[in-house]
Amino acid sequence: MSISPAAAFFIVVLVMQAVFTASVILLVGRRFPARLRLYRWVAPAAVPVLMFALIAFSFVSTYLHALDTLRRPFEPAMLAPLASIALGYAVLWLAGVLFAGMLIRLVLRRK
Repeated sequence: MSISPAAAFFIVVLVMQAVFTASVILLVGRRFPARLRLYRWVAPAAVPVLMFALIAFSFVSTYLHALDTLRRPFEPAMLAPLASIALGYAVLWLAGVLFAGMLIRLVLRRK
């Protein structure tokens, strides 16, 4: 049984987001518990935004380089896969918001 590379990448990014979100919320929750409500929306956004920026930059630069090499004109339709990538990272951010909400309730109950 093997896992597809796209699924493996999504799981790795999901784990990275969970670790980053948990560390930010636990650190902020101990020092500034009043700011935790804001961090429910902010903390999960860092990893998806960074990963989308890296993927978009590499995708566009590779596409433009290929066009330059092949001497073909720019076609905006070739950038369409970025929309599905953005949608995937939006879903990842929403999963992070749910995870952050769960952690915030846990941190506030312990205090």
